[in-house]
Amino acid sequence: VRRCHAHVAVALEGAFGVPHPAGAVERPALSPDRAEPLCDLWALRHVHAAGHHGAGAFCQRRLGLAGALTSVLGDAFERLPPALQRFHAGTATATYSGTVTVRHGNWLARIMCRLGGFPPASVDRPMRMSITVSPDGEHWHRDFDGHVLASLVRQTGAAHVSEKFGLFDVTMSPQVSETGLDMPVTQIRVLGIPVPRMLLGTSGGAERVTSDGQVSFNVTSRMRGLGLIISYAGTLAADGPR
Repeated sequence: VRRCHAHVAVALEGAFGVPHPAGAVERPALSPDRAEPLCDLWALRHVHAAGHHGAGAFCQRRLGLAGALTSVLGDAFERLPPALQRFHAGTATATYSGTVTVRHGNWLARIMCRLGGFPPASVDRPMRMSITVSPDGEHWHRDFDGHVLASLVRQTGAAHVSEKFGLFDVTMSPQVSETGLDMPVTQIRVLGIPVPRMLLGTSGGAERVTSDGQVSFNVTSRMRGLGLIISYAGTLAADGPR
């Protein structure tokens, strides 16, 4: 293991500026099949302790421990602002607190919101959120001042993630922009049945980082012929380090 540590330390210092651990010296490498798992495991632990989120994302993907967004975005994940990298890192349970404003559309839209488990309309409502990673995906738990919305976010293709809540399963195509993360909706399923694309309006989410380091979000769902279904927007601050 010490030999493996030394070689990984050299690679990390060259690629990410991570310093050698104390006492590490260059030694002959182990065979690839023995060295690679040990190197990956040590690298993940070391770069996270040092706060190198870009290197950590690389190592997470190698170990299969990455969050859904980390896996889909690949190297583009490292272009996200650090606050969004931490938000979507997928390495531990994280909790956030903030406020949210929720808007609904017409009476039919409100029925659809109830079927999806969405909260009632409100302005500047307290919100708490936690993200827990498991082998089947990321479990997002949103608490809108007592109204809980739980969903499962998982990778469903090389460039797509889906979020399932209530009767709905929403597929999105995450994209890194100059200012943050955009997640346009590409498909919606209700009880497993796809909604015709001709009915899909402009829907999706956008995440940015405020000047004081909070995560801002704006999620909108629209359908042709119905208009606005729901939108909710607000800011979240981490309750503790991630």
